[in-house]
Amino acid sequence: MQIADFKSPVKVYDANSAIIFGESVGCLKLKEQSPLITAMTDIQRGARIRLIFSKLLWAMPDSYFKWWFDAIKVIHQYIDGHIERTYREMAERKKAEEAGLEVGPERTDLLWSMAQNLPDDAVALRSNIALIFAPNSDPITAYITNSLWQVARRPDVWEKVRAEVLANGDAPLTFTALRNMKYLVAVLNESQRLMITSLAHSRTAGVDTTLPTGGGPDGKLPIFIRKGDIIHAHRNALFKDKDVWGEDAEEFRPERWEQRKPFWSFIPFGGGPRRCPAEMLVLAQASYVVARLAQQYSRIESRDPEPYVPVVRITPANKNGVKIALFK
Repeated sequence: MQIADFKSPVKVYDANSAIIFGESVGCLKLKEQSPLITAMTDIQRGARIRLIFSKLLWAMPDSYFKWWFDAIKVIHQYIDGHIERTYREMAERKKAEEAGLEVGPERTDLLWSMAQNLPDDAVALRSNIALIFAPNSDPITAYITNSLWQVARRPDVWEKVRAEVLANGDAPLTFTALRNMKYLVAVLNESQRLMITSLAHSRTAGVDTTLPTGGGPDGKLPIFIRKGDIIHAHRNALFKDKDVWGEDAEEFRPERWEQRKPFWSFIPFGGGPRRCPAEMLVLAQASYVVARLAQQYSRIESRDPEPYVPVVRITPANKNGVKIALFK
């Protein structure tokens, strides 16, 4: 038996930095990288505070948020180092190609790809990379830990997940293989539905339009939306609406996904052309972690009697962590 707390996002930062920058940040091995994690946490906390008090920011001097701006500088310096390295490698590669020298395969990380489109604008490149890097690890950590928090309290669900994963045999856990594990996907979806990793979804209407419900005395008639109107969709309300999910909407029941193919009733990553660009990355990492645990451990049990207590930075996470026991 092993007992662990899966609250820490460190492992996710290592994985995501390798995907984004081509190099792992090394949080698991290098203690000197801990200021980077602290800065990331401060950025997320500050962003949430500024969002909550957005209409009062005019009365709050920048000095109040000095800790937040200092954290941003730390992350900018980290990203700038990778951008300088990338531009340098691009120039060296181009020079070698022009000289007729043999060059190796190109890097496949996100920064390398984006740098091809922004070869002369390091600030714009940093902004685009930061948009993905800064909020990326917190939701993935919450997605994984929330799922483990749920299944640790449901041994029957874990048995089904494990049986489905083991049926894959020795075949690699590719993205396609993981997405074909329907019950595993159902467990992740159900965890995401009950323990939302992104609370709200806001959009501004570009043209006059209508929504199918929300009007009339009972809210079930179409409603007119004017151009410029801002629509806030609160996922916690939408994902637990008994009119959509049934009377057991508050219960953890992965089986509800066996016949359900929701569209706009389940939008954890948003929808349309501006849906979350990291959706597939989040799904792949969460599925892989749970599947690997299912391969290794016959059962898991909760070691935390406390209820779920959300604490919000970029996304809600359990204040008490995710303390579980794993049995071979």
